[in-house]
Amino acid sequence: MKFQGRILRVLPVYSDTSKNGNAWQKQEFVFEYYETPEQRWADRVPLYVMNDRIKEYDLHEGDEVEIGFGHNAREYNGRLYADFSIYSFKKLKAVVDVAAPEQQTQQTQQKQVRTDEQKAAMEALGKMGEEAANGGEDGSSNDLPF
Repeated sequence: MKFQGRILRVLPVYSDTSKNGNAWQKQEFVFEYYETPEQRWADRVPLYVMNDRIKEYDLHEGDEVEIGFGHNAREYNGRLYADFSIYSFKKLKAVVDVAAPEQQTQQTQQKQVRTDEQKAAMEALGKMGEEAANGGEDGSSNDLPF
């Protein structure tokens, strides 16, 4: 089955060593798709990639992809487990995470301006609080009678 959808969530890479002493890596992710255009709610499937496929697919949350996967049930120690295996993968539209250096500089400047404005506002509030505690500028109290 091949479906177009998006990567909803990407989990960190997990690595371990098999009983034979071979190192392996696994990265799990959640794929969200619609089987038919009329479908009201999206289907979500947990999938994973192993070893070299992790770097090859370069998964990011929000990427639009076409994934072909099959499903199977397997038994281990008397319990049944569902297994979804990927047989084809195609990235349709990648999400750009990194902003251009010019945009980063502008964003940093905007944050600095906001921070300066926030500091000024906090100082003004502090002065107002001190005046109220001291009975106001003319010595009269601004406290309410109740």
